[in-house]
Amino acid sequence: MILTVTPNPAVDHTIHFDEPLQTGVVHRTDDAVFTAGGKGINVAKYASALDADVTASGFLGGHFGKFVRDRLDADGIASDFVTVDADTRLNTTVLADDGEYKLNHNGPQIRAADVDELVETAQANEPDTLLVG
Repeated sequence: MILTVTPNPAVDHTIHFDEPLQTGVVHRTDDAVFTAGGKGINVAKYASALDADVTASGFLGGHFGKFVRDRLDADGIASDFVTVDADTRLNTTVLADDGEYKLNHNGPQIRAADVDELVETAQANEPDTLLVG
């Protein structure tokens, strides 16, 4: 079994505009996508697509954390995350004719007790391969 550890997962929010962005102008679009993201989660998605036995882990909290957990579950990817008090971050990518803009939130502060719990979680899963991203 492969265990991926994503210490700083995110909800990735991508918005596309068919025009250049202008300061002071309200831009509207129906082209927005929300996905579960983070390096370890992305590895888990690809491994799952290749029919590997994979479990995603790391730290999740708040509404965005619930979204990530639910999205992985809907995609059939096993998960074993440590729930933290702080919210999982949101990363927004804006794609426009004049370029790409990335707006990334900082991740939550993780307590030492949460790290200890994640180490215990990793050990309990007894993975053949451990990937930290």
